[in-house]
Amino acid sequence: MLGNTHLAWLDKRGIDPELATRFGICTARRGENGAVIPDNSGDILVFPFIDGEKEIGAKYRGPQKRFWQKPGARKTFWNADILDDPALKRGDAALVITEGEMDALAVIQAGYPFAVSVPDGAPPEGPVSDVTDIEHDQKYSFIHNNWDRLKGVKRIIIATDNDGPGKRLAEELVRRLDRLRCSWVAYPDGCKDFNDVLVKHGGADVIRIINQAKEYPVSGLYRLSDIPVPPPLECVSTGWSKLDENIKLYTPALMVVTGFAGQGKSTWTQQMVANLAKRYGWVTAIASFEMMIRPYVVDALGAAFLDKPKWVDRKINWTRHEEERAERWVEDHFVFIGPDAESDD
Repeated sequence: MLGNTHLAWLDKRGIDPELATRFGICTARRGENGAVIPDNSGDILVFPFIDGEKEIGAKYRGPQKRFWQKPGARKTFWNADILDDPALKRGDAALVITEGEMDALAVIQAGYPFAVSVPDGAPPEGPVSDVTDIEHDQKYSFIHNNWDRLKGVKRIIIATDNDGPGKRLAEELVRRLDRLRCSWVAYPDGCKDFNDVLVKHGGADVIRIINQAKEYPVSGLYRLSDIPVPPPLECVSTGWSKLDENIKLYTPALMVVTGFAGQGKSTWTQQMVANLAKRYGWVTAIASFEMMIRPYVVDALGAAFLDKPKWVDRKINWTRHEEERAERWVEDHFVFIGPDAESDD
């Protein structure tokens, strides 16, 4: 069970107490012989390590963020049993590896169950170790201990903290797990881990960041069997059903729209990004080197939003209310890249 102090602390971190309880997380205290004893009035938070549906160890979080572990326990991931899920072997889902249990919990809280945490946190900031004998690599023995499970995982997302130790941990993991199947995440400004993202931005942003994980750059020679199968493309409509029969959009991608002058390239492109904003809430950055942002680009976007041209027979066709609605919508869905008048760049 969880004591009131830890219930409040989990709530502050965006974690549902029922979810924490499902993973066996509980409140405890130290006994006379130093053993950790479950007790709702205690000041120790216990994270059990379950492997093969059995508790094989535990991590303890005491006051002043002091951590220690149950002595003699076999090293494994927190939430290790998710490694057996067939979705990871098929490549339908990616395994997310975090630096701490709270970050893995944050990912699960957001609705993505395929998350584990390393047992010992990050190493001190510094150069990556020169590993040659993984079997006797004590610091990262949790990888060797789970290698039969890990070797079948098609895609792995490294989600360590955005600081010096976290970046070193990421490189240590990548070199042991094979860079070719690993991706990394970029957190929003002001966030150093997934628990920060959950608290400050919500679960939807956690899922978005996972879906937008970036592949590590790789070089070398590979056989086809070495290359993981990518997830299926998630395409969206251009906003024109007839055009969708020939092309749909996905990210990340580069699309070039080309043609002769005066044939409507800019008009078509502005209409397309307006369609994406209307249908999916996408936000677009526009660098307009030919047309002035006001009035031309804004009027074109607003007309797409209202389904009504601003001008008809040289007379304004919008009411004042419609003009205000259009400007608010453009404000919410577009940003504009402007040149610096002081610079030649």
